[in-house]
Amino acid sequence: MTITKNFNKVHLIEALVLISVLGQLCQWIYRLILMMCPSLSSTTPNNQLFLYALVQNLTILVMVLLFLKAHRLPLTLLGLKKPIQSRWIQWAFVHGIGLFGIMMALSILTELLLPNKVSAQPITAIIVNAEGFWKKLIPFLVTGILAPIGEEILFRGFLFGTLRANIGEKAGVIVTSLLFGALHHDLWRMIPLTLGGFWLNLLSLRTQSLYPAIIAHSLWNCCMVIIIYII
Repeated sequence: MTITKNFNKVHLIEALVLISVLGQLCQWIYRLILMMCPSLSSTTPNNQLFLYALVQNLTILVMVLLFLKAHRLPLTLLGLKKPIQSRWIQWAFVHGIGLFGIMMALSILTELLLPNKVSAQPITAIIVNAEGFWKKLIPFLVTGILAPIGEEILFRGFLFGTLRANIGEKAGVIVTSLLFGALHHDLWRMIPLTLGGFWLNLLSLRTQSLYPAIIAHSLWNCCMVIIIYII
């Protein structure tokens, strides 16, 4: 991606503040929706998961778009532009499969090295217990489509763009990757997720676009869900 000279220190502070309150803001909006529509609170965990994912992604998009509009900055600063590689879709698929393989290996290694069994993530429990086409489709859409789009725009686009302009490219990649791992709120999986974030950052830099990272992230997640269903 091109050097984001339009981002300054004020933008960086604002970006960090927005990201720090994002989780609470999403929960507040989600609870408000449930208060306004009480019938939604009695739906299945899968439907609630889908609703929360929609709330989270829309909140991220609205926050980022308002930020850019307020500072009169173009969408291209997020990396939402055509990649420089002619075969970038193939690149994205190769990196997505590679990410899946590395993350699977690291997950297995973590399970073997830790003395106590690592508890499954809430989303994993929903995937494991899903029965029927619709109940299996929802976690697949959430983790394979919605999450990669929102997370890539937030981390590789918005956060990295502001960090890169203020602390440099290398430091920006490291900090973005660490925050990507930490903000998943999973201590034992922080290292694999940080490495995954680092990989996606390098991919977006190499292609000078966010689209390959979104596709690779999506493929990584989709493969993980399929493996859980198969196992």
